Amino acid sequence: MGKQFIAALIITLIGFEHLNAQWVDMRLVNTTNPNMRWTDLLFQNGDTGILLGRPGMLARTVDKGETWAIDTINTNWQFYKISFPSRDTGYIIGLDVVGAVFKTTDGGHSWLNIAPTYNFYHPLSIHCFSNDHLMVAGGPFMYETYDGGITWTWYNTPSAENNYNMQFTNDSTVYAKAAGDSREGYIIKSVDTGRTWNIICPRFSFDQCYSGVFKFIDDTTAYIQDLRRIYKTTDKLETYPDEVHRFPSEGYYASPVFMNAGYMDLNNLCIVGRDTIFVGTQDQILRSTDGGIIFTETYIPPGSHAFCTIACLDNNTCFAMGRCGLLLKTSNGGGLATGIPDPGVDAQKHDVSVFPNPVNDILTLNLSAENIDHLKDLHIDIYNASGICVHQQVVNGPPTIDLNMQGFENGIYFVSISGSGLRKSIDTKFVKE
Repeated sequence: MGKQFIAALIITLIGFEHLNAQWVDMRLVNTTNPNMRWTDLLFQNGDTGILLGRPGMLARTVDKGETWAIDTINTNWQFYKISFPSRDTGYIIGLDVVGAVFKTTDGGHSWLNIAPTYNFYHPLSIHCFSNDHLMVAGGPFMYETYDGGITWTWYNTPSAENNYNMQFTNDSTVYAKAAGDSREGYIIKSVDTGRTWNIICPRFSFDQCYSGVFKFIDDTTAYIQDLRRIYKTTDKLETYPDEVHRFPSEGYYASPVFMNAGYMDLNNLCIVGRDTIFVGTQDQILRSTDGGIIFTETYIPPGSHAFCTIACLDNNTCFAMGRCGLLLKTSNGGGLATGIPDPGVDAQKHDVSVFPNPVNDILTLNLSAENIDHLKDLHIDIYNASGICVHQQVVNGPPTIDLNMQGFENGIYFVSISGSGLRKSIDTKFVKE
């Protein structure tokens, strides 16, 4: 009995070692369309929330995200960010062929495009002061309306391309990320509610410009994320921020942001309180509880990929969104889960080879693994260099799998193999010529 108890305890401890956090797949739509993704999430109170998707979709919950009702508004529209200054009045920025600002006055059941019809660039950020007073960042300008979108005023900024990631720290002080004509990035600041702007932070690197985001946690303290690093500032970004963490440089999947994600996807940095940070990557959700110094992997369902957006309702309830309609939820705020999932077969004991590489027509995957008989219903996902899911397939035939590549464009592709017997996905890449 004593040996059995010790053995059970060891198994339990091994299971908990892999349970830094548990995410549950809440996928609302079954699709392989890489363009279907949830882009933003807003809770109007503790239970009621709206999930924003594209093309032109909303999902509503009244029970803290346990169940959702999907509403397709207009499939010709693209939704990026959402803001509700009150229960019934809300705004969405996105695209309707050109840049658009959609408005509702009935709680989100009907929407109308109120964007100016001239000189309005692709909007990437929005801030609402009241039901009728809002500011939108788009292209090199900031746009402001005091009458709910009937009339608009625009202001110049130092940006040569795009402004995004706009954040107010008080009624008059606002920061934004700006992209220059040489694809270098910088942070701009206004102390007169966005009417005049100045560059306050030295120019960042290419990676920081193309994929960097920042989040203020109070008037002076902010975290900044780029492709490889996490920074922290405590002086209102007046000087170059201190680096607190550097992610591994090797490997495509080591990057905290997948390549060519696009400005509208950059919600994958979420801060809860002052020191807990979630970062979405190509195939993982990383968590830090010490202000970004140390990050650990969380437990996610096999086959989950491309986490574009992470949003937390409170210290316990968080959501992670990705491409192909992916939606995950955790109810323990990144803490230990109450159950112990089957640890499955460790992905470290697997090896996959691809040949020929480069490939012209037929790509062969050769999977060697311990306990290979346990690996059934393998899900194969192929992503292009932009992180878009271009192919999905379920197979039952390891160790050799043939894939037809004749319809693929030339370039670099990334393969992810997952299944019920795998704790983590197996990843590799190939070149199509």
